[in-house]
Amino acid sequence: YVVDSHDIIIRNCTIEKFACDGIYIANIGQQVKTYKISIDKCKVNYSGRNGLSWLGGENISVTNSSFSNAGQGTVHESPAAGIDIEVENNSFCRNGYFYNCTMENNIGSAITSGSKGLSSDVLFKNCTAASPTYYTVFADAASHRFEDCKLYGTVLVWYRASNEMDAVKFKRCLFDENYKGMKMYDGTY
Repeated sequence: YVVDSHDIIIRNCTIEKFACDGIYIANIGQQVKTYKISIDKCKVNYSGRNGLSWLGGENISVTNSSFSNAGQGTVHESPAAGIDIEVENNSFCRNGYFYNCTMENNIGSAITSGSKGLSSDVLFKNCTAASPTYYTVFADAASHRFEDCKLYGTVLVWYRASNEMDAVKFKRCLFDENYKGMKMYDGTY
């Protein structure tokens, strides 16, 4: 748990079989107390809930890491996502950077981000996301960008931006329904 803390580096770690979240980052209240959190070269595997729960703070950087198999252990709880960005504790999630990360084979989404305008300015670059049983990406938040990403399965953008700056955007991304020879979740309507 990283709560109301700053200038934290988590590097070269293997985090496995935690009953709840593999990594949990939170900021309590409106004052910025959680910032400059860096996660690099970490493998988070078989968390009972989410691989990474980002519930508050700003300037979060996650690079060269993987978040896999959430919700598949003996203990499991929803949403069981690889990465879950969801504001709690009367806070905000701002300025997130995810580079060269893999989110795969989670019971929930590979990436889920909610909280409308309270979650904003998040960039996923050169990431791979795949979910066999739920939406690969579920985006209900402002100013999220996906660049040079590979997204396998259904991507659902729920957020209704009032202007272009707040929109969820995809640039140079690959969308495919099959990942490693398996069909991913198909949320056809």
